[in-house]
Amino acid sequence: MSKKKRGPLSKKEQETIRNQSKMLTAEEIAKELNRSPEPILKFMEKEGLSHASMTQHEQDTVALRAALHRREYWPAIQDQFSNRELEYFESSWIELMIQFRENMMYSEELQLKQFITLEILANRCLEDRNRIIEDIDTKQAELDELYRQDPEERDHERAAFLEQMIAAGRGAEGTHAAEYDKFINRQQALSKDLKATRDKRIQRIEDSQTTLTGFLRRLEEDRKFRERLEQEAGVTELARIMATQRFAEWHTYGDDKVDQPFLNTDTVKDDEEQVAIERENYAKTREDEESTEER
Repeated sequence: MSKKKRGPLSKKEQETIRNQSKMLTAEEIAKELNRSPEPILKFMEKEGLSHASMTQHEQDTVALRAALHRREYWPAIQDQFSNRELEYFESSWIELMIQFRENMMYSEELQLKQFITLEILANRCLEDRNRIIEDIDTKQAELDELYRQDPEERDHERAAFLEQMIAAGRGAEGTHAAEYDKFINRQQALSKDLKATRDKRIQRIEDSQTTLTGFLRRLEEDRKFRERLEQEAGVTELARIMATQRFAEWHTYGDDKVDQPFLNTDTVKDDEEQVAIERENYAKTREDEESTEER
């Protein structure tokens, strides 16, 4: 058994992974490249590639994580949050994008980013508040122990210090609770704005199917809609050209006469001598085909 390759993936290996990721599992690709699965999986995750053994939800997750990492605001987010908070941001962003079926305008996506950011900041407030409460409980227990001592033996300076720290902690606890409420209220307001924006856009999409004004507005505002219409128009035009060429050829009618159907001025053959030759050749070809069928 040959020793497995090590080191960075070559460009050829990377291209092989891209081409086969939809058909093979990471383990099968690793076996073909004579490598361990770890570098294959790492490359696929970086490139946003899914593999054959993934569920649809896993494939969507991989693709969306890669899409998030390509956003221009992702480097700023990395600077703003801890690793644990970044994982939470990724997870929330991916699940919300799946919920919205990835059908979001850029302005809506920025609202979604702000929505998750506010939730993380609110979570920070709760975590800080919880640490403050735990610190207050610890100091309160120590203070209670001091007060159980004989007044003459009690460390009054320490007791006074603990009382000051407990009072300051309770003030900070109240501040964090107020900050949490503020973040939650802002998040709820943003959620309403996001819903209102999407509802309005969806209404416009529905209007575009029933009114000319709605259609023109959507054509102007929705880039993906324009691209889809352009593709459909291109396919339709190609089908028209191919159908015109096919129907403009010679045709044998019910009375066995051979002639060219008249579609428009562009398909009319002007050279009478050439027309006669083509008609004769077509008729001969038809006779040969019929005689072959009779045999």
